[in-house]
Amino acid sequence: MMKCPSCGKEEIVFDPVRGTYVCRDDGTVIEDMMIDQGPEWREFDSADRNKKRRVGPGVTERVHDKGS
Repeated sequence: MMKCPSCGKEEIVFDPVRGTYVCRDDGTVIEDMMIDQGPEWREFDSADRNKKRRVGPGVTERVHDKGS
């Protein structure tokens, strides 16, 4: 659990728009510029999701099983 260095309370909230952790009691910014771990694209259906997914190496003709 995070504690506020100013007041010592554990009422810390995350602001996803600004990427900051802020004390709910006194407004002290605990951490800022947090990295967004989510995907960098939006998906509207399963075909769109499969098209944008980036997992594993690409397919290649140089290997007998095409890299899979």
